[in-house]
Amino acid sequence: MFSKINLQLAFKNLFKNKELFLPFIISTIVTVIMMVVVISLPSNEGISQIPGGHNLQTILTMGSFIMIAFSLMFLMYINSFITSNRQKEFGLYHVLGMNKRNISIVLLAEMLYMYLISLGIGLLGGVIFNKITILAIRIIMNAEISFGSEISLSALIITSLIFLIFFIIISLIQITKLYHLKTIELIQSDKKGEKEPSSNLLLVIVGAAIIVEGIYLALSIQSPIGEIFKAFLATILVIVGIYFLFTSITTIVLKLLKSKKDFYYQVENYIPISSLLYRMKKNGIGLANITIMSIATILIFSVELSLILAPSDSLDTQFPSDVLIEAVLPENGEEANNKENMINIIDKTANDLGIEFQDLNQLTYLQFPGIVDGNTIYNDGKLYEEANVSPIYMTDQKNYNYFTQSNIKLNQDEIIISASSKQIKDGSVQLFETKYNATINNDIKTFPLEEDNSPGSENVVHIIVPSFEDLYKAEQQQASTLGDFASEITILTKMNLEVNDENEILFTDSLKENIEMGGYHANVGSKANSTQNLIALQSGVSFVVINLGLLLMVATFLTVYFKNISEALYEKNRFSILKKIGLSQREIKKSLSKQNLLMFVSPLIIAGILILLVYPLAEKYMFLLVIDAVNIFKLNIMVAFTIFTVFYLCVYRISSKNYYKIINS
Repeated sequence: MFSKINLQLAFKNLFKNKELFLPFIISTIVTVIMMVVVISLPSNEGISQIPGGHNLQTILTMGSFIMIAFSLMFLMYINSFITSNRQKEFGLYHVLGMNKRNISIVLLAEMLYMYLISLGIGLLGGVIFNKITILAIRIIMNAEISFGSEISLSALIITSLIFLIFFIIISLIQITKLYHLKTIELIQSDKKGEKEPSSNLLLVIVGAAIIVEGIYLALSIQSPIGEIFKAFLATILVIVGIYFLFTSITTIVLKLLKSKKDFYYQVENYIPISSLLYRMKKNGIGLANITIMSIATILIFSVELSLILAPSDSLDTQFPSDVLIEAVLPENGEEANNKENMINIIDKTANDLGIEFQDLNQLTYLQFPGIVDGNTIYNDGKLYEEANVSPIYMTDQKNYNYFTQSNIKLNQDEIIISASSKQIKDGSVQLFETKYNATINNDIKTFPLEEDNSPGSENVVHIIVPSFEDLYKAEQQQASTLGDFASEITILTKMNLEVNDENEILFTDSLKENIEMGGYHANVGSKANSTQNLIALQSGVSFVVINLGLLLMVATFLTVYFKNISEALYEKNRFSILKKIGLSQREIKKSLSKQNLLMFVSPLIIAGILILLVYPLAEKYMFLLVIDAVNIFKLNIMVAFTIFTVFYLCVYRISSKNYYKIINS
């Protein structure tokens, strides 16, 4: 299939078109390195043995599918620039006697060379980077550091096969495009112009309306989890709106500048405005791509900065004590007897292990999702379709006084309510089918956690009822509407231990077994265990976020680079003619600087504006990844935007130098 002359021609082409091929090869190498690490870590036995390591590997497994999909789209997009800028070259091959089959073989040989070079360097880099990553994970998770190779051979084989499939897909796309174009179209591809686009005010209005609707949806979202479809729709609307605006409003702005004769008929203005105007349809799509990738990159790195800088005391809020036990009260069970049984099980576990506990405290409470409508609190069968659902926490005055060391007193028809949303007012309140005389007191100590900063805490409602019988009545009433999704009365037991993390985890595991043997359905958690799981969660999310962020950043910068190079190749002959009719080198450079500045700085400005507008939605989604890091998220966005801008302008400067070099050649 590959004759000697085809292989030689393909090899020479790589050097002859190094400005096009080298960035593609480098980006492929980077992608291979990342893929090796993402695929090898989920199967690493050493990490699975670290506390919390299994959770980390689960996150990385899901992240690997995202990486594979994005890597393919990324490489296909970058390769499309190479193909579009080589059409004239393919046409010349055809004129010189090569048929499309022979040209296809040369293209396949080029892809084979690039595959072998990228894969060889990428796999070697992946092995090294994989070891560095594992060492970093062990340090972060306070695990023992091991030496020696921990790379999986299967990960290298899978990565090789994945990228073989990628290159086959890209080759097929190239060959298909080649066969669909006639020789004359290939040869004259660089001479093919575009008609001046018409000003379409309707498209501007539609684009602006779509973006406004997307931002409105984003701002109206209360619960990112419950309204995930609305969030997805808002994102799609903003993206579509960006495409509309770049292909319509830019044309209107350029035509407005053209209408100002004194401004337009100056050499440094005439050339860039007329050039951009005639090709804005194609350029608009490219600039929209750069804007969207810039927004995604900045937000992803902002999330990563927030993960790194998140307050370390967030677990103290979730775990005010070393050990927390939440046991469902058995149906028709006696509250006092079950509390005593729980203490007996704890005593037995502690004695068996020779561990002492202190500060034991217990609370009986009910938590369920409810709808707060004025002074009415209820739920129904369509509860999970509602957007304004609030977590309701209930306990009785005896439990509340014991748990918080308080001394409140309630009559049989009185309740105390603490509601952050301020919807409920003093006076008569209907709780399901029962009416109470409510007193609003937002200064009471919250329960079951003393301080609740968890996602959605701004809508939490705490209710203190007179007796356990009222608590039981509320449980039955919410169960009648929610059925299998209903909540049950729970006994919370918390305590502190004077032991190290290893013994705390051992105590928690033994206690969980003894509680299950006692016939209870319970969740048993410890601060030590949760610390390991949180570190694993944040490490996994951080790793996936960093990889996606790097890929997006590389994709953005390569898009800027290739866009600049393709523009230079397109403009080369035009500026050659302008030189011949007397345009000076200084005038050419000045007009080119204006053209490039307009094209490549505008996406950055629009990206900044849109990030500012969708910030409230991004802030809500921070709750899903980081506890109590929202306060620093705004600052992190500014830092990420500044860093991205510096790198963006550096890439712009490098590509601009190559642009001038091509124009002047």
